[in-house]
Amino acid sequence: MSPSTPCADRLARRADLTNGLVSGLVAGTASGVLLARLEMLPTLALLVGSHSALAGGLVHLLVAAGLGAMFASYLGSATHLHDLVTAGVLYGVIWWLIIPVLLVPAWLSQNVNTVVVHFAVMSMAGQAIFGPINGAVVYGLRRVRGGSTRA
Repeated sequence: MSPSTPCADRLARRADLTNGLVSGLVAGTASGVLLARLEMLPTLALLVGSHSALAGGLVHLLVAAGLGAMFASYLGSATHLHDLVTAGVLYGVIWWLIIPVLLVPAWLSQNVNTVVVHFAVMSMAGQAIFGPINGAVVYGLRRVRGGSTRA
């Protein structure tokens, strides 16, 4: 293994960040389709003071891009497909606990009621889609860009 240089490290971090943004958008699009079919996007739009499914979709994609970037940045050393997909599943579960279970109700200043519980339970399916797709896309992008990966 050759010693890394500050420039090489910076380029690797930038590549991980870019891979994460792209993977987050791809995985966010896939999970967003499910959220749209479940008519959950207007609930997300409430976070920005709207009732529009389009606004909810944009909020969802923005969050997905950020989550994808963090995933790829913090898991930059994982090189096996199964490691990234497994990490993606766990990452999705963790963010499901944080975003729809804790943050969305707090942001909307709602007590745990039927609507919020329904939203949290239904959004679990979206995170179940987001996490593994995010991990698989990060793996695929690394392979395409010539990064170190293993199946």
